[in-house]
Amino acid sequence: MSLRTAAAASPARRWLPPLVALVAAAAVWLIGRSHPANGRLPRCPSAAVFGIHCPGCGGQRAVHALANGRPAEAWRLNPAAVAGLPAAAFWFAAWAAPVYGRPVRTPRVPAAAWWAAAAAAACLTVVRNVPDWNAAAGFADLSAGAGYSRTPSNSGVDM
Repeated sequence: MSLRTAAAASPARRWLPPLVALVAAAAVWLIGRSHPANGRLPRCPSAAVFGIHCPGCGGQRAVHALANGRPAEAWRLNPAAVAGLPAAAFWFAAWAAPVYGRPVRTPRVPAAAWWAAAAAAACLTVVRNVPDWNAAAGFADLSAGAGYSRTPSNSGVDM
């Protein structure tokens, strides 16, 4: 990884990390305020076109549950998304830190780890699309509108 300094970063580059963070925060806020069962959030293209649930299916619902303080429900909806959020936050910080003069040495991820992640995503896809396995694994039903519980914390914020 190259070690850039704050002096080398252009003014436009210095504004990019806060802008990305602001857009991400706005997206989380919007997903948290809009109940997914209302159909206001985009549908997964693989579910819409092919009728199968990809490893990302349920990710918006999981973010909605996390934004409303329900981590267990988020895990049932999409464990890959919940587990991936801390990693995404770390990689964002590692990307943004050099702009402000604080280089971060990121670990080199071995190829075997990427292959293991791809295999886990493939397994999650299979489990998500076999109804008996999906229920046995404790995952939520990802059919349209299923897998949600209306709670008082979000019942009046439908946009």
